[in-house]
Formats: sequence, C-alpha cells, structure tokens
Amino acid sequence: MSPRWESPDPHEVVRAGSAPLYYRLLTTGAPLDEAAADRAAEAAAAAARAGAYRSGGGDALG
Repeated sequence: MSPRWESPDPHEVVRAGSAPLYYRLLTTGAPLDEAAADRAAEAAAAAARAGAYRSGGGDALG
C-alpha cells in the first residue's frame, strides 16, 4: 500500500520560491533576472514534490 499523498502548504511553497530572490537582492544588490527566478521556482517545486512542505505535520520522509 502506498502512503497517502498530502498536498503541500501553498504559503510555504511561495516562501521557499521567493526566499532565494530576496536573499540575493539583499546580500548582493544585484538585479533579479528571469534565470534566478526560474531556479528558485524549480527548486521550490522539486522540494514540494518531495514532500518538504506538506501541511499534514508529518516529516518529509514519510
């Protein structure tokens, strides 16, 4: 039997996607570009698919 899939907490996914952009902006002052946004979004999406932001309160390993 496979484990029940729990949807990710959308607020946490948004925070995870935006945090690297804010960090880059605040620490380097460099302008944000599409490539940086794409990398941050891809990383947040991959983490969400892996269960890192589940709202069920369980650990990500399942």
